[in-house]
Amino acid sequence: MAHSENVQENPAVFTLAAVGRFLCGAHTAARRSDDLVYLQNMSDDQLAKRGIKREDIARHVFGDLNYI
Repeated sequence: MAHSENVQENPAVFTLAAVGRFLCGAHTAARRSDDLVYLQNMSDDQLAKRGIKREDIARHVFGDLNYI
């Protein structure tokens, strides 16, 4: 409890935490984008060996998100 109060009272800590969350999100988005392009460039046979259908690539890459 004390930690959350300190974060709210200290603008520098709050700002650094926000920047950290932004950078983490940007890294995750870039990694997902790379994975999507990588899988889209595979042949259907290569995808089949991984157990992925071409129409399921987006679901495979973004499947952990609630709205997919």
